[in-house]
Amino acid sequence: MQTSKFVNLDPNVLLEWIYDDDNFLTQDYVIVVNTLQDNRAFTNTETTNTLPSTTNNYVSTTLFELDATNKKWAPVDTTQYPFLQTVNYPGNVPSRYDIVRLHFPIQYNFDDKLGCLLNINVLDRTGKIYLNLSNFFFDKTDTSRTLEYTAPPFLYNEKLWGKFLEIQVPAPVALSNDVRQSSINSAPIPTLGGINSNLAGPNGLGVGPNSPIFIDFSFLLKKTIVNKQTSFLIQDPYGVTIPQVPEFQTLAAVIQTSAEGDWFEIFGVYENTITGFATFIEQQALNNNPQYAIFTVTVFEKNLQTDQVQYVVQDNFDTAIRYRPIISFSTTTAVIDVEMKLINTNSGNFVTRLTTYVMMQDQVAKYGRVLTKINLSNAFKPKIYQSAPDNVTMTTIQQKAAVQQVNVPFPVMFDRFNVVAKNTTEQINDTTFYGAGQLQILLYPTDNILRFTIAKNITNSGFVPFQIPTGTRITLTFKSDNLNVDSELYNDSGQIDYNAGVLVFRVLETQSQTIRTIFRDGFDQFYIIMRADNSINTVLYSGRFLLFSEF
Repeated sequence: MQTSKFVNLDPNVLLEWIYDDDNFLTQDYVIVVNTLQDNRAFTNTETTNTLPSTTNNYVSTTLFELDATNKKWAPVDTTQYPFLQTVNYPGNVPSRYDIVRLHFPIQYNFDDKLGCLLNINVLDRTGKIYLNLSNFFFDKTDTSRTLEYTAPPFLYNEKLWGKFLEIQVPAPVALSNDVRQSSINSAPIPTLGGINSNLAGPNGLGVGPNSPIFIDFSFLLKKTIVNKQTSFLIQDPYGVTIPQVPEFQTLAAVIQTSAEGDWFEIFGVYENTITGFATFIEQQALNNNPQYAIFTVTVFEKNLQTDQVQYVVQDNFDTAIRYRPIISFSTTTAVIDVEMKLINTNSGNFVTRLTTYVMMQDQVAKYGRVLTKINLSNAFKPKIYQSAPDNVTMTTIQQKAAVQQVNVPFPVMFDRFNVVAKNTTEQINDTTFYGAGQLQILLYPTDNILRFTIAKNITNSGFVPFQIPTGTRITLTFKSDNLNVDSELYNDSGQIDYNAGVLVFRVLETQSQTIRTIFRDGFDQFYIIMRADNSINTVLYSGRFLLFSEF
């Protein structure tokens, strides 16, 4: 689940911190050690196993504080500054990353400023040592660096935002939880070999679980190059803090069929109940943070939007909205998207929750433009007979009426792939097992049946299958910043084998439009995710996909 928190850092700069529970990356990384100031900073390598990184948080985009008194910062360069050291680490285990975006108005170009600097820090478990997750800078005079365009632009605090910079940093809450107990009575220490341990350094205690996230934003005022050494003068920073987990983590939107009639019920929940949602709104009002909700309901038929309606809810938050769609022309499936926007009346700040309901053919028929009563007066009424035992003696007439059950097989086209839960690709005879991020699949605009054989390791005698606990929910997931498509296991295939690491997914034709939108937004990765009951999801494998319709 994604949750965004927005904070204005400047009239022309809007920070969006996206808490993303499903954003797991396997990226190599570098710890920059400043031996002069005795601090450590996290960055990613620009490639992992020859594949380009997606975090934009690299050594080449990082500044360090050269002169605190004069507010002078410089790019990290170990050849120019011997007191800087870089230590490389492999990203062997998928780690959760949060997404950080700086939004700007569409015509904005920093005016008379050169760019900006974004510092992100957390405190360790002692509450005294800062651990740096990013010192990202943007220099508009560097032609290789550009702002991305937001599609479509969005309105926030009466201003239209149409450009952005994006980086990804290790999620502080995931780092603070990556600890182990060294002994019964001792304090927890970072798990050896993880980002939390390597960022803290020898004898470090890692990210504190109660530490807020410290964010400092500064404009770059002046650029100086002396003897091939580049430095920047920065403006006094504007600082804000945000929590490691969103305040509205248990807030969600719900759409469900009504038990009272042929309509849908739409409402908000907090801690999984509608009464909790109403109580939460009341508590916010008592804290001088009055809230109201806007529910935007959109109907899609055959991937085309056919209807949209908004409901503004200012009271009676424990009462569900009754909604009955009209399906105009579809006879197979339809999709209802619900966006709940909870808005602070005083500040205009808001949080958004999304949910979707897919109607299959049996439901679509109930919501057509014209409801026709079926005339059953002359309908054929079949006779129902109770099945008799196998050894019963039948008369000749009864034998003629005997029914024989025949199993009719049907062909299904499978795309078969072999992958290994490692960073490197392995070869067994003529069979290739693709490492993490190195497999590319092709999706057609129809149903796609995809069969994966997942190996845990490759040995001289063959491959060791990745054994999955029986009954575990596993999805094939395609996602962007705003959209998420989960394809479930195709149990009807009869080929799923948890012990042998064999998984079969069915990507529905009805999901193709959303997947196309994700692809066109620049997100071409798929994930095989093992979802646990305790909400801790694990990425078994990730790769890339292409769309046949985009060729």
